[in-house]
Amino acid sequence: MKLSKTKLLEALAGTGFIILFPGFLLYHLGVAYRIIPAFAAGLFGYASVAFFALFVFTFPFLWKRAKAAPFFWLTIVFLAYIVALSGFYYFLVPDELTRIAAVQSFQTVVFWGALVFVGFFLPWRSPWLAWSLLVFATALVLYLVFYVITTGAVMFDARRVLTGEGVASYQGFARSAVVVFLFLVAVYSAARARLLLVVTGAFALFVLGARAELYGFLAVVLMFALLRSLASVKQLVGFSFGFFVIGVALFMGVEYWEQSRQFHVLDLGAASSWIARMELQALAVEQILASPFVGEFGGHVRFDSVGGYAHNALSAWVNYGFLGFLIFSYLTFAGALGSGLKIWREKTVPAYWELAFLFNAFSLVLVVVAKSVFWPVPALGWAFYAMALVHEREKRSADMKVPLTLEQPVVETTASTQLVRPRGNRRWIGVAGSFRR
Repeated sequence: MKLSKTKLLEALAGTGFIILFPGFLLYHLGVAYRIIPAFAAGLFGYASVAFFALFVFTFPFLWKRAKAAPFFWLTIVFLAYIVALSGFYYFLVPDELTRIAAVQSFQTVVFWGALVFVGFFLPWRSPWLAWSLLVFATALVLYLVFYVITTGAVMFDARRVLTGEGVASYQGFARSAVVVFLFLVAVYSAARARLLLVVTGAFALFVLGARAELYGFLAVVLMFALLRSLASVKQLVGFSFGFFVIGVALFMGVEYWEQSRQFHVLDLGAASSWIARMELQALAVEQILASPFVGEFGGHVRFDSVGGYAHNALSAWVNYGFLGFLIFSYLTFAGALGSGLKIWREKTVPAYWELAFLFNAFSLVLVVVAKSVFWPVPALGWAFYAMALVHEREKRSADMKVPLTLEQPVVETTASTQLVRPRGNRRWIGVAGSFRR
């Protein structure tokens, strides 16, 4: 059987998603337990280079399919702008620290390009992808439950509790976990399935110890629940019960859970990490005020280190000027707003709209309060929103080609109905509830 170009790209994108997120976590867990050697230098970087190469190689096909969506070409313009600006500073400014900053920006573009490829072609209707991620999420939660019960600890940091050599930080583990749980919340539409995913996802992120990912996940799920409640009271009840369960668990075990760094948000003024972030933000504001239009490329490296950036969208203003900050903010905000309005206006939407909203809203929350411009996850949200726009355009084109007459009613084999199926039309065993294909 001949494999079409689209099917091949979807298979590659699905493989990339598994490698970059659940694969990343499993790789580092294997390294931490000394099951495998640290042969891939962290995995995420090398894998991103491979999928960035696919992004470049398949760009003509991608452009042909998505060029009618202005949001997509604005994403490409932004990537090109970062490459051009970084290239200018790397080759024309004889300063070693500036070149280090340029390399950091080049790496970010590679991560973004790889995730744009993966997100745009991701086979969101694929049962094998959904089931693979569900199995991974289940195994992760069971492992963390076992860890908490056997050790009595409330935070799992593989770098500290196992071995630090070649192992990712807790933030890398949390990134993989939150991406997987957000995807599953989008593709499994049954209220019970989503309830279970929210509760188990919150537990996993709590134990992994990443405050930004945990509270960002809960915030975006709450926003999503409010949007979906307009179409389904059952969804609202399910999400509300999930938050109730989380609240009861925290209340009943407050003396135990308060050992976790997650509770430091109740006293941020005393948290050393928060104090350091406020100092970095103050430095970023000074740099912006000194050069409001062009910023100060690599200013964080010259005054601190490659990790000394402001932990919010201001880092984009410092490094890429007001234009870079504006485009970066617009892409994330427009993706969240556009997909959110679509969900709000229509009772039933395909999963790609929910993917776009969950990832863009999550990214928006975190780039406001916790993550810098160098964080790769927003590119997934941009790609999902571009994919949603393209699918909608293709659906409308297919609808226009089908004559609507009494003698020729629309049947389920049309292109449009292949993109939108009723929720709950396919029942799966276990906790999965209904999976939309």
